[in-house]
Amino acid sequence: MEKCNCWEEKYQIIGWYNERTPMFSNKPIQHCNGTKERKECTCDGDTTKCNFYIGKRKEKKTINTSEMWLKAQEDGYCYEMIMPQSSNDEFFYQKDKGLFDGNGFQVTMDNFENFDEFMNEQWKLRTMTKSEAEAKFNIKIVDD
Repeated sequence: MEKCNCWEEKYQIIGWYNERTPMFSNKPIQHCNGTKERKECTCDGDTTKCNFYIGKRKEKKTINTSEMWLKAQEDGYCYEMIMPQSSNDEFFYQKDKGLFDGNGFQVTMDNFENFDEFMNEQWKLRTMTKSEAEAKFNIKIVDD
């Protein structure tokens, strides 16, 4: 876990007093020094749980094959294998389609030297900009 450099935890004395038994305790209070008002937070210094800045909460960009397969079963999205720059191959995986290439044809394990190599491949969520999607699918995307 990456500790946030804006996060700070201080102890605050909390107490009450009555004539018979004064009671005091130290309570840990977390603050985000990245906010103007140094607001209270609950992230415990973990940047992926940041209460205020979405940019810090971004998920890990690449995942291995087993993590990708589990996520694809859960969300149904299409994932793209990260290939070396020298390779012209494109491989994708989607829950309903399985493993396929850039032309939409099914891919078998014969395309990989061994199972361990395939399991160590890195994947990312397949995304494209609006203009890329319009060009690829020859459609016009309109906003609602």
